[in-house]
Amino acid sequence: MLEATEPEVPLEGMWCHGKLLALRSPRTPFLANSETASNPPESYRSINHSEGPRVTSWLNNKNAWFFYPHPPVQNERMVDSSAQNGSHLPAFLILAAIISIIAYAIARRIYVFFKIRNTPLTRADTFHEHDSQSQPTDTVRPRLTSVGHIAVIIAVLMGTLLVGLTYAILHMFAVHDRLAKAGQTITANVLSTSKLHGYLVQYEFRVEGKTYHGDSNLPTLGALANARKSKGLEVLYLPSDPTINRAAEEKTLPNLIGLLPLSFLALIVVIPLGQLRGDYLLATTGRRTTGIVVGILPGTKLSSSVYYDFLNDRSDVTRGKSWLPVPYSLKVLSGSSVQVLYLPNHPERNALKQSICWRS
Repeated sequence: MLEATEPEVPLEGMWCHGKLLALRSPRTPFLANSETASNPPESYRSINHSEGPRVTSWLNNKNAWFFYPHPPVQNERMVDSSAQNGSHLPAFLILAAIISIIAYAIARRIYVFFKIRNTPLTRADTFHEHDSQSQPTDTVRPRLTSVGHIAVIIAVLMGTLLVGLTYAILHMFAVHDRLAKAGQTITANVLSTSKLHGYLVQYEFRVEGKTYHGDSNLPTLGALANARKSKGLEVLYLPSDPTINRAAEEKTLPNLIGLLPLSFLALIVVIPLGQLRGDYLLATTGRRTTGIVVGILPGTKLSSSVYYDFLNDRSDVTRGKSWLPVPYSLKVLSGSSVQVLYLPNHPERNALKQSICWRS
């Protein structure tokens, strides 16, 4: 069977289409840019037309040393891309190592949690061996521990911030509502603009011969550019008090978004207050007994979560969980004895004696 041969293209045609690469010796490497010879040297131009077919067959020979199925320029681009990708390899490896460590820590914590959860309750006979008897707490007025003082400080600081921020947000809502209902529009002169803290514009306007100043955050960069270019800005003000004013284009926050920070601060205040109240009940009306540690869930460097079993007044074994601060958490091991406080009518409300905010 005869092999199909590619049609021969004259050498001059290859010059015209820019397909001929500059010829070099096999010992001479290609240059980095390897461009097509769009302007052939004079020696190539002087080749006779009679030699064209012979040279063309020689150039089309796939066994020739200079034959490349792909242009060298593409290969060089692939090499450059590989080099660029290699420069990001160390950062990728570091990120992968960090993610692996975090994933391992999370998986280990989940494994320990389910292992403790599936641990069966301690037998009631074991508590008799430890002479576990419920005793009422002392009638002495409890005092705050160091943890309790920290909880009080956090509650006071967050409560003060909550009150101040609530007043500021409600006042802002009231001002925007008054401007929307009774505000009048006037064209103010733009004094300055800035993009450091949003799209801020400062302006002044005159009402009944008096000059008033104000500043507002515009919603877009285009609005700021228009105000800078025109030196004018539409402003809303209260006729009864022109010092209350804002740009007409300024966007007001929805009430729901404005109340979100208040909800977050309220949660921060409620959590320590609830902890103080619950611990106070345990310290004043709770029963004290001996519990046995069944598992420890590592937490931060300052505390760990301890799971324990104890025998309540009904001779039932109850499992409890409480966080234990340093240095107490370093002395607790699985199977060791701990002091537990619980409410007689609600044994599920319990805590370790060393973890509550009050000392009885």
